[in-house]
Amino acid sequence: MGTLDDDTTGLAPVTVDPDGVHGFGAFVQDEVTHNLHPYAEDIVRLCDDDAVAFGNRLAFPALYDARTGYEASLRQAIGNLREFVTASQIIVDAVKKITSEYAAADGLASTAVKKILDDALTEAARQRRAHDEMVRIAGAHVILPTSVTEWGDPL
Repeated sequence: MGTLDDDTTGLAPVTVDPDGVHGFGAFVQDEVTHNLHPYAEDIVRLCDDDAVAFGNRLAFPALYDARTGYEASLRQAIGNLREFVTASQIIVDAVKKITSEYAAADGLASTAVKKILDDALTEAARQRRAHDEMVRIAGAHVILPTSVTEWGDPL
């Protein structure tokens, strides 16, 4: 059976840079806030029914076609603007969720490691107390091995 390090699985490790993801989200948010919103009202105003007023009193078919095409392109621009803002907000929301989930996962991992270490230290302290009690009762100094290999073969 393969592991993630084996080429036979077809799997590759996924590396995510939370700071990079956060930076990208901040860039998108900044782009919308500083480069889009200041001009959005002007773009919407261009699509107002009164804004496309040229040629409305002239009965030339070519002028009517130009006016209709211009109005349609302005309406398409508004639709594109709305879609861009919606997509940008989805990206910003996703970035916030990703960075928050990574922070939570880091916190959980840190908590789990701390618990493992705390449990190991608690067990070591318990064993030391048991050793000290055994020495006290026996009235002699008992030497514990300094490594697992000093215990020898348990069988």
